[in-house]
Amino acid sequence: MGLMRAVRVAGGAVVLAAAIASCSRTGPDAAPPSSTLAPSSDSAAIRTAIDAYARTRNGTDLAAFRATICSSVAAENTPGSRPSPVHVVVDHVGAIRVTGESATATVDLRYQVGGSGSLQTIGPFTGIEWLFVREDGSWKQCSPPRFSQAGSARPAG
Repeated sequence: MGLMRAVRVAGGAVVLAAAIASCSRTGPDAAPPSSTLAPSSDSAAIRTAIDAYARTRNGTDLAAFRATICSSVAAENTPGSRPSPVHVVVDHVGAIRVTGESATATVDLRYQVGGSGSLQTIGPFTGIEWLFVREDGSWKQCSPPRFSQAGSARPAG
């Protein structure tokens, strides 16, 4: 009886190993992942969008800033609505993943707060995930960084 049980356990292990191997297959008939690393053209366009977002957010041209953010958040994220000058500095752009007409980019950033002569740096914040959507053929920032309502220095978006 002990030998039969050992054979059944060994047989079950072989079946389990075969099932696991078939799930990890990457052949031509394997299902594509739901999210993929961005093709170089999308990756470059999103990096350009990140640069434009930071440059215009830190500037004074409201129309240029609005052109870098998606329409669903344009009304709530205007430079004129900020109580004090807060500039975002993007130090690093990491993985960019595209899923259809949306994408995420992982960024490391810091904030510079204050006026002339009293500039304070807050951060760095690493691994912040920003959402982008493609609107009218261009990638737009859809999760601008902002401080949480609780007043902590950790960005809420």
